[in-house]
Amino acid sequence: MIWNKINFECILICYIQFIPLQLYLAIFPKMSKELKFYDEKLLEKVKPVIDISDELIITCLRVQNAATRTQLEEGVLVATESTVYLLVKIGHRYQITTKFLWPSITKISLENKFKIQIIYTGGGIILQTNDAPVIATQIFGHLVNILPANEVPSFEGDTSLITKKEPTKDAPYFRFLFLLSRSGQTPQRQFLNDVASMMKGGSVFDFASILGAQHYVECLLDSVIVAPELTTLTLPGCHTGTNWSLLSKVLSQKANKKLESITICDKIDQTFSEFADCFKTIKHSPLKRMKFCETKLTESDSKVFADFIQNSNVESVCFSKACNVEFLAKFLREITNRGVDDKLKSLTLEKLPNLRPADIFANFPNVKELSIIGCDIDVSSFLNSLPNAQKIHKLCFSNCRAVSPVNKATQLPNSLTNASFTRVQFEQATFADTWVLFMRHKPTTKNVHLTMSSSIVPDAIWEAFFKAVPRTASQNLTHLNYESNPILPQFIQFLSNLQNLQHLSLAGCFRPENTAIINQFSEYIKTNTTVKSLSLAGNEFGQMRASVSPILKDLISNTALKSLDLTNCNFGDGGYSSLGTLLSKNKRITEIQIIGNPAQSSEKLLEFFTILGGRISKLSFHYPRADLHEMKKKKLITSDQVSLIQKLYQKIMSFKLESNNDMITYETEEAQFSTRKATPSDLLTTKEWEFPFPSLPVIDNTDLVLQLRAAFTTQNLVSVFIVSP
Repeated sequence: MIWNKINFECILICYIQFIPLQLYLAIFPKMSKELKFYDEKLLEKVKPVIDISDELIITCLRVQNAATRTQLEEGVLVATESTVYLLVKIGHRYQITTKFLWPSITKISLENKFKIQIIYTGGGIILQTNDAPVIATQIFGHLVNILPANEVPSFEGDTSLITKKEPTKDAPYFRFLFLLSRSGQTPQRQFLNDVASMMKGGSVFDFASILGAQHYVECLLDSVIVAPELTTLTLPGCHTGTNWSLLSKVLSQKANKKLESITICDKIDQTFSEFADCFKTIKHSPLKRMKFCETKLTESDSKVFADFIQNSNVESVCFSKACNVEFLAKFLREITNRGVDDKLKSLTLEKLPNLRPADIFANFPNVKELSIIGCDIDVSSFLNSLPNAQKIHKLCFSNCRAVSPVNKATQLPNSLTNASFTRVQFEQATFADTWVLFMRHKPTTKNVHLTMSSSIVPDAIWEAFFKAVPRTASQNLTHLNYESNPILPQFIQFLSNLQNLQHLSLAGCFRPENTAIINQFSEYIKTNTTVKSLSLAGNEFGQMRASVSPILKDLISNTALKSLDLTNCNFGDGGYSSLGTLLSKNKRITEIQIIGNPAQSSEKLLEFFTILGGRISKLSFHYPRADLHEMKKKKLITSDQVSLIQKLYQKIMSFKLESNNDMITYETEEAQFSTRKATPSDLLTTKEWEFPFPSLPVIDNTDLVLQLRAAFTTQNLVSVFIVSP
């Protein structure tokens, strides 16, 4: 059928005048998405003239009349992440007549709907185009989103002609480029790519991990004032000074309402005092955790650090190779004497030499959470000194040694409910004695969390431990992390005696050749009625591989388990078959972890996702992107199959569990009227008039028609209604 352009537009516009805006948005989602701020075909034509490389495009639009000095010519305006270009067409080619950097823009004037003027340092351009409001929105809106209000260039004209440009995930990166340009710095493209990939849409900015970041730390830090989703920030040391003043500026910005954790490697100077004082004027600071690395704190810095704790809302502090014991003792004594020691809930010490229990417990008796990592200490002496810390509820040791005897008669504080020993070298009988000490522990809450993972224990001690372990079962043990340790039948017997165990991690404990142990554990977990969370993940100490299948089959009859971690088990196609059967029959399991289990065949993986898609009940797990990428590299799966798996994953993630009556419901993309094209059957019911939109003001249909004429071409409109066979 041949459509008459004029008649079609008239019919469509007459029809739209009587449609509410909500219904218009629901019926024409495709057209709404096609409203762009740059012309892709035009951009391809000017790319040979402009060295854009990997830069992002802010706008690229045809300018019907470009006035540069006394010339009036047809041209193109291109704005990239760093530069604004004006090109004119001479013959069949485009040439750059004007270019300027974003920081040089001083004024923007929008005289009417068809004329815009941009003034920059050293010149200006006048553009006459139907897209003048669009250009003003993009140029001015871009600057508003990356600059504080007092730095935004002036704007003259009717602001009603431009629409508010919502901040994008690229705003911190754009501000970083703006600051670099203003300072005259030109980093290598690889560095910019690394910064861009970290900043775009992320909530964690680990600048210390980017090579060369120390040379641009001032610009990097200044750029995060337009990162509202930022939660965690890590800064390298500044090679020209310190960052405390800039950090004060960041924390005072209202945009950074989620910044809870900062790691910094700066030394202490007079500006740190200003940083500590800035919290007096910051209401409701979100900052809760700070880590100081290689700060070289001395005893003379203890008072200003106490000021920092007193003024801020920081609850957790970590010193990593940052201080000596003299500073630590005086700092802890200072906050205790001031009566603000309750504010410091967590203290972490990394690689601190000559540390003794008295340095902490004598000066900071109200310590609540203590972590000691990589320190040359005797863990046993700290355990024996715990009666001096009656408010402690969490104690962690990592990469340390237990040398002297542990007093098994030590009365642990009733507040202590969580103890962790990771990669601790236990000498003599210290491992078994530590185990017994916590099995006998009866805290007020009757809830003990114990981690004994990657333990370094002599073989003879292991043998003695397994002989005694069945008799040590505690009724208060609810969380046990026994990762990367050996297992013998006596340990399974010990687990059977734990009547209140709810969370169990045996990651790296099993190997395929341990058939008898695996079968014994399978029988245990089959009938267990208390464990809600189980980890059988693999690591460098052990992977279950296909031997996990018997356990998965026995879990079908388990009535308690809700979460199952099989990360890095490398269980192959057989594991996917067993896991698919388990999840289709046991719908009490609502969370799994399967990253690190690439399949040998795409058919088996598709079958697994298809089974989950038919389960129609809540199931949470991470999309196995890395595993699919590995399979694709080995040509074990095609792009079409990956696309199908992704669609199935989205469907599975849309399943919901109603909490009020535990009825299973699901909502897929196809079921949402507002996200699909209207069909004739929709117009026969009242469902199409129900929209998930907030109430909107009355729409002036005359303005709507003008907007439609300007925004959409006939070709775009026809494509919505005419579908090629």
